[in-house]
Amino acid sequence: MADTILEMEEINGDEQFLQETTSIDQSITTINKNLESIRSIQTQIIKSTSVNEEQEHTRAREPIAASTKNLLFQVKDRIRKIERENIELEYKKKDVGLRKTQYSRLKEKFTNAINAYQMVEQTYRQLQEERIARQYVVVNPNASRQEIDNFVRNSSGKLVFQDASLRSNEVRAVAAEVQKRHHDIKNIEKTIEELVVLTEQIALSIEEQDDVIKHIGDNIDTTGDQLTKTDTQLKLARKYAISARKKKWIFAAIILVIIAIIVVIELRIS
Repeated sequence: MADTILEMEEINGDEQFLQETTSIDQSITTINKNLESIRSIQTQIIKSTSVNEEQEHTRAREPIAASTKNLLFQVKDRIRKIERENIELEYKKKDVGLRKTQYSRLKEKFTNAINAYQMVEQTYRQLQEERIARQYVVVNPNASRQEIDNFVRNSSGKLVFQDASLRSNEVRAVAAEVQKRHHDIKNIEKTIEELVVLTEQIALSIEEQDDVIKHIGDNIDTTGDQLTKTDTQLKLARKYAISARKKKWIFAAIILVIIAIIVVIELRIS
């Protein structure tokens, strides 16, 4: 009877696990679909011929990008949870073959999605930089390739246009657009950095992270033991010092008593 109950619990546990993996699968599929939307919208942003058109595409992109980022962090946490559960079940001598297979599959699929997002953002950054270069040539038609590259890498986009902005309204409009694209590139680079961190987190196993944490904890414990030992030694030293001082005064008192006795005896004899 007990064995039957245990088997039923294992079956129910497997069913819940498979439901969770299916749900994670669906979330990763949603991430990949969102990436296609983001890629398409970003292409439209680059091709926009007016400020209003670009702003419209940008507004359409923002909620999709935010939703995708949230999904990425949620899926990462859910996959790490499966990994931790697998470790705990192994310690209990449970069969985790199915769970390990599903974990590896989801981890690979999720990592591929992160890498795909990085490629989308890197392509977008390249397109933004190419457009900045074209805009720079509009106001500096005789610029060398090195001058253009230096300007593209410039984080502000202001220096060249401070002088050129006096020439025409067109140049001022170009200056404003270039500065905006420099700002967009900063946001792109921030997203790429977050994706790199996410990749590192999912690549580092929980056991490896726990080893790092344990090493830090061991160092703290060792330091604590050393401090405790030092404190004990100081207390003993103070105790010995007090005891030594007491013995010194007792010894001095005994000597005084002996001297007093000798003096009394000599006086009586004389």
